[in-house]
Amino acid sequence: MGNASITMKLPQGFRDEFGLEAEQKQALSESIVHCLQQRGYKRINTPLVEYEEVFDDYEMKNQQSMYRFLNSDNRMLVLRPDLTLPIARFLATNNVSVPQRFYYLGELLASTPEHVGQVNQVTQAGIELVGYASTRAEMECLWLINQFNQSLFDNLLYIELGDATFADVLLQSVVSDEKERKAVKAALFAKNIPVYKRLIERYKNSEFYGFLDNWPFLFGPAEEIRAILRQVTLPIEAMRIARDVLQLAKQVSALPGQAVRIDLSSEPPQSYYTGITFRAYLNGVSSYVISGGRYDKLLNNFQSEPEKAVGMGIDIDVLAQAMDRRSPVVPRTLVFYADEQWPEAAKLLAENPTYSLAIADDLCTARRCAKRQNAAMSFCPLKSNSPSFCSCMFQKA
Repeated sequence: MGNASITMKLPQGFRDEFGLEAEQKQALSESIVHCLQQRGYKRINTPLVEYEEVFDDYEMKNQQSMYRFLNSDNRMLVLRPDLTLPIARFLATNNVSVPQRFYYLGELLASTPEHVGQVNQVTQAGIELVGYASTRAEMECLWLINQFNQSLFDNLLYIELGDATFADVLLQSVVSDEKERKAVKAALFAKNIPVYKRLIERYKNSEFYGFLDNWPFLFGPAEEIRAILRQVTLPIEAMRIARDVLQLAKQVSALPGQAVRIDLSSEPPQSYYTGITFRAYLNGVSSYVISGGRYDKLLNNFQSEPEKAVGMGIDIDVLAQAMDRRSPVVPRTLVFYADEQWPEAAKLLAENPTYSLAIADDLCTARRCAKRQNAAMSFCPLKSNSPSFCSCMFQKA
């Protein structure tokens, strides 16, 4: 091979975290975990590796796939792409009574094609409320989002509410053919308006056509959605669902500084949701940063007895990057000292949390380091016979 150098690069979709970015991510994680601990949530850690069947009913996002590999027994293992399903597996295989309130913080991994440009490893925090049938569980999640909104994001987060069953309930009352229902729903969720309009054309004589015609645009402030729904006819069960979402929006809007919208035309964040869904968006960020909802049937995959449950996931990476853009730079000061002045330097460090040691052999080098770091300098008076002083004077000459 000779002296040829080898450039070691990370695999596609992975990246290192360093400096302010890593610190901001850690600070955000700690703030969220502290809030959840104060609220009485119990920490749960599940393995990064699970058997593939844990995720049998999990539908990956577009163009994503799981990392798979065989163990020594030729059973297929995967790196977890989701954290809710491992918790469901935990509940089904351990003697844990419900109701329970869990919180987690961990890594998710899913492979995306190179041209998509998405990351393949994501840090996610979240909660799971298992054994709670009341909508108070949804309000607990939404209240927590509001707490994060106030304490971390200056009320720039807005919440979007929906229902995972709304589209299916409505289409079952209008479209008899299952294949056609799937086609209409796919066009609606993709916002492929020309295809959607062509598909609903045959239902022009239906009493529900007025709603179908407006459906792709049924998102926005609650009052606008309410006004549209007053002008159209809906199947009874679909109207009940819409009213429940509107009622929840009214409760959320009463939270301090909380903006809320409704979207009855988009795909649920996860395929296993069975009721109310919610997303939180941050101004200036294209994708949602928090998502969650009710999943009353998920535990059926692992045990015979179903359990009512609500959960939400928080995208730590995206939120930390957004905070990094908004956070003021904390002024830093480097402390330089001669060996005999360590007690004075230690006192400065103890009294000033933003002070750190200038780890340099002489004062001139310390000053250059401070300039590179955009930091101020603080140092104890040096005696003329100090080695550090002499070194600095020699370099200046």
